[in-house]
Amino acid sequence: MTLTIVDSTILIDAIRDRRTAVQFLATTAEQGPVWSSVAVRTEVLVGALPGEEARLAEWFERIEWR
Repeated sequence: MTLTIVDSTILIDAIRDRRTAVQFLATTAEQGPVWSSVAVRTEVLVGALPGEEARLAEWFERIEWR
């Protein structure tokens, strides 16, 4: 099992449906838990664009927040 900690750059790219980030997170999730910090979550929320709310919620459910 591998633990992966992701930064805001990966999450923002995934929320904006950038293929490499989505593929990275999918592959990583198969190998073990994906974590990020609450500070990163706040950064992503503050920088979110209008209309990204549903994708934010979808991706935020997949991450274990610490």
